[in-house]
Amino acid sequence: MYKIGELSKLSKLTVKTIRYYDSVGILAPDYIDRFTGYRYYSAAKLGVCNRIAALKELGFSLEEIRLHLDADSAEDIAALIDRKSEELRMTVGEAEERLRRLGTFRNIIVKGELKMFDMVIKKADSINVAYKREVFASKKDAVEALAEMKSALPDKIDGQRTVIINYETNYRENDLDLGICAEIYGRIPKDCGYTERTLAFLGDTASVICRSEELEDAYSSLLKQLNDLPAQIIGAFYEIGYDDGTVELKVPVYIIPKEDAQKKQPALIPFENDPEALGKWKLLDVVPSEEQFLYGHKKFGHDVFLNELYFFENGEPYWSISGWTKGTIQFKSRSNCKYTIKTVDSHRLLFLEMCYPSENLLPLFWVYEKESDKVWKKEEIRRCDNIDLPFVDDESVHGRWVTVDFCHRAEDFDPKKLSRSKEQLFLKSLTFNENGVLIFRTEHDNTLKWTKGFVLNRGSGTASAYEICSIGGREYMFYEWKSGDYVYGNPPHIYFYILARE
Repeated sequence: MYKIGELSKLSKLTVKTIRYYDSVGILAPDYIDRFTGYRYYSAAKLGVCNRIAALKELGFSLEEIRLHLDADSAEDIAALIDRKSEELRMTVGEAEERLRRLGTFRNIIVKGELKMFDMVIKKADSINVAYKREVFASKKDAVEALAEMKSALPDKIDGQRTVIINYETNYRENDLDLGICAEIYGRIPKDCGYTERTLAFLGDTASVICRSEELEDAYSSLLKQLNDLPAQIIGAFYEIGYDDGTVELKVPVYIIPKEDAQKKQPALIPFENDPEALGKWKLLDVVPSEEQFLYGHKKFGHDVFLNELYFFENGEPYWSISGWTKGTIQFKSRSNCKYTIKTVDSHRLLFLEMCYPSENLLPLFWVYEKESDKVWKKEEIRRCDNIDLPFVDDESVHGRWVTVDFCHRAEDFDPKKLSRSKEQLFLKSLTFNENGVLIFRTEHDNTLKWTKGFVLNRGSGTASAYEICSIGGREYMFYEWKSGDYVYGNPPHIYFYILARE
């Protein structure tokens, strides 16, 4: 046995490093004298020291090294190596992307292929304007309407700048949600058809300067630079025009911090009833800021998991919601998310600030409209399959199957390019025993049974189909994963676990 100082000399690691490695669980002493506190290490620990040094040189983090040392089989170690290899390939890809961007910038400067726009992040000022918002058939129509606005304003209050506010969240050529604004230095006439408004840029604002004819390229450049920063766009774009044809393109942003902002899930505050929230709400849109929402003009075009939102009595949880109280919904995978209920043009709307703490992003606004005041029960909205199927044996499925991947669609599975690491897979294995007995991971769950072609879950009321296929000479099982996205989702979503015969 060696004392810590002796191990330090033999391994070329400092005593401080050896103690730190012990604290993170990768180099524990074989024996600690309970009277003196001295640590003693066997000669085998020299091999561990060398393994740690070798893995560090290959780029493994201490947590990855711990997983490597704790691995139970060569298969587990191979999976860790494969994941690190993929990370290195991604690093190479990122370096190649930087080289490509440098080449692009060089062409911009030397060949003049594109205009370079210098982006700055600053706290901007405010502008007092006459304002009108509507959906314009085209940008040209908005420009013409803005010219009419300026001509309608008295000369003594008409300022030099104009502003077009682009409330859209994706590029589109027609039916544009825009605000048109003319700078003013006084009060506008009451009957002119416009409203007074102050455009305030209080937080970080990204800005580029361009000519009016360069605006499309300026948008592309600004978006690219914000993505490279990285920064999150948290509001509408402002096109501030000057008399000489210069345009300042501005957008409020949030600089995404590089450090891990993962926060501990806070406890739900004591329940307080909110009668106005009770019932069913239907999703209308998802927007970066509340002001970008316009009823009847949807901007978000992707599927989301919570198209319908229910508030049950007494804050009762369901699906991904672990509870609610007045003004707050708590999600199982997110922080507490605030909501506010407003009446806009006779529509009862709920603005939910959906948080993404693990991604260091600010909330997006999920906007819902009240569809029903009925106080629902979970049993009324959940989807149930026919699980009263008789047992029919299937010898082809007997035995243990180990999970290798998880996919949104069965056709996405590629055994040579897995989409999930082993640590990310909730379902580790399934064992199909005789007479319909199913071992889920490592335990026998009486709520689970199987019959030919299906796994029957009495707890969730689902019948999940399975299918066995041969790919590259290996047998794989495609197993339907019917989670809350299926039981409560509208439309229902079914994902797939892919398992391989052990």
